[in-house]
Amino acid sequence: MTRSSSYRVSRRSFLKGAAVAGAGLALSGCALPGAAPAAKVGGKIDYWHHYTSESEMAGLKAGEESFAKKYGGATAASITIPNADFMAKFTLAVQGGGKPDTTMVAAARVPDMVAMGGLQDLTDRIKAWDQRKNFPDWYFNAATVNGKIYGVPSFMFVD
Repeated sequence: MTRSSSYRVSRRSFLKGAAVAGAGLALSGCALPGAAPAAKVGGKIDYWHHYTSESEMAGLKAGEESFAKKYGGATAASITIPNADFMAKFTLAVQGGGKPDTTMVAAARVPDMVAMGGLQDLTDRIKAWDQRKNFPDWYFNAATVNGKIYGVPSFMFVD
């Protein structure tokens, strides 16, 4: 694939996938869909984000329902954190030992979040993911620090 390759994903599909994938990715013991089997998932999984529109919230709700159906012993809870307050709240959560299980991360924030120990290295899980072959290497650049991958990009903006 080349950088000019395009993917067409509806907003609803993206939000549903983001909620489901996001909740499963950063959780210790979970694996990417199609990767090696993971430990049983249980409990409540918090997903911090800064979505606010009605359609985004509907997509997240659908994602939570899909996650609960797939992982019967777990629930995903989307928690809206205003973008302007996000880094302050995330920093305090990391320092206090109460960081979320998974979170939306703006590319510009990745290095700071990694430096404070706020993100989990997902490199091995992503390499084992059976769908990894469908994404060009550059797709993970914004989520990579010192050769380690800390996230799965879900969309990009064209300015």
